[in-house]
Amino acid sequence: MFRSILKPSPFDIEVDDEGAGYATVQVAIAQDDTRIVSVVCEVANTNDICDEPCSEFSFSIDVVGLFDDSIEPFRTQDRNIAAAYIPQEIRSSVMDVVGAGLMALLEYTKPALLYWVTKDRAPPEKALPKYYLLRDLAQTLGYAVETEGTDPFGRRFWLMRRNPD
Repeated sequence: MFRSILKPSPFDIEVDDEGAGYATVQVAIAQDDTRIVSVVCEVANTNDICDEPCSEFSFSIDVVGLFDDSIEPFRTQDRNIAAAYIPQEIRSSVMDVVGAGLMALLEYTKPALLYWVTKDRAPPEKALPKYYLLRDLAQTLGYAVETEGTDPFGRRFWLMRRNPD
């Protein structure tokens, strides 16, 4: 049974600069006797999405062994899979952690263009508020929606541009 180890906001967020335009934030949220569960947020430079330099934001849930390699680590963006590893009492806090991770990454990397996409194709409207939250948070740091829509795979996406300082 997983138990919460999530600390209160500001969640002990630290940006890890991996170099080459890739930065991460990892926040431990739960554990059992052998595994730890973390929210991982990433910003990575990409040349595959935009006609000019662009960074893609993504977030996931990581589950790794605490002591050795006897437990196969994995990462998921599927809420149904992740739910089994997140205690009920902190599920409503996961998007707060993601939002804080996004803010820290944007303040650190300051990409001119920011892109993210839903995991699911044709997500129902009830699945979109978490993405609207991210959009609204980015706007507080001076980003404005340049384009939003549906990509060729049926996923919703947002492209935001940072206003010049």
